[in-house]
Amino acid sequence: MWAEPRVLAFAREWTPADMPHADLHRIRAALRGLGADLVVLAESGVWSFRPDDGPFDYSDRLASDVALAAVLYAVRDGRDAVFVLDEHGTIRFTHRESHVGPRLAEAVAAAAEAVQ
Repeated sequence: MWAEPRVLAFAREWTPADMPHADLHRIRAALRGLGADLVVLAESGVWSFRPDDGPFDYSDRLASDVALAAVLYAVRDGRDAVFVLDEHGTIRFTHRESHVGPRLAEAVAAAAEAVQ
């Protein structure tokens, strides 16, 4: 499917502006450990991020597809979730909770630890 593992986060109310700088470093370290990139699906759009790249890439064109992606990944009832997918698209880790946004760095670090 893709060349590297991916962390896929459904964090409906999240934006990078909400994230403390220390959390960004924690996410970078977790992604490096996994050799993965991060894609965050939120109500306002989709952000993607690689551990050694600059700021998040953003697309508002995919915002309408977040609801469909949530159905495909069984993220229902307004909940958030974090998945780790391997390079073949197989889900290796799942974490669901009511609101990942403020704890995104913690959720990504936990996912990385669980998969390694």
